[in-house]
Amino acid sequence: MISKKAAVLASTAAALVSCVAFADPASATGAPAGPCSYVCFYYHSGGEGATMLWSPAIGWQGIPDLKSSYFSNCNVNHDASACDGDGQTVKNNTATVYNGDFGGHTVAVWFNSGYGGSHYTILNGDTPYQLGNGLYNQDASVSAW
Repeated sequence: MISKKAAVLASTAAALVSCVAFADPASATGAPAGPCSYVCFYYHSGGEGATMLWSPAIGWQGIPDLKSSYFSNCNVNHDASACDGDGQTVKNNTATVYNGDFGGHTVAVWFNSGYGGSHYTILNGDTPYQLGNGLYNQDASVSAW
């Protein structure tokens, strides 16, 4: 379990470095959330707390059950609450999602595992969304097309 978490930490740390490198000037000034070239899941509202970064492949793709995905990056602000949620599962713990996928995908966050129940659609490049439709801390799967 520890080696799996270490592998996830290493891969998402590399993704976070890329996220910071490609950040737009507004996010480079320390504003919360901020554009990056991934789909970013945040533990807190307003794009705060630990994050999980995901990059959909070309075509339709998804994560049918977020129970094996973990918050493992600290928000670039590095404030006192930046790592809140670190190590927590993404499933049923996400407050905000930003869709900065450079591939132009539309993302849907689903209430149930296996892409079922109500969902919240997030267009590419829009501002970070606090999850609505009863999905605040009730997210179980994610898809992209």
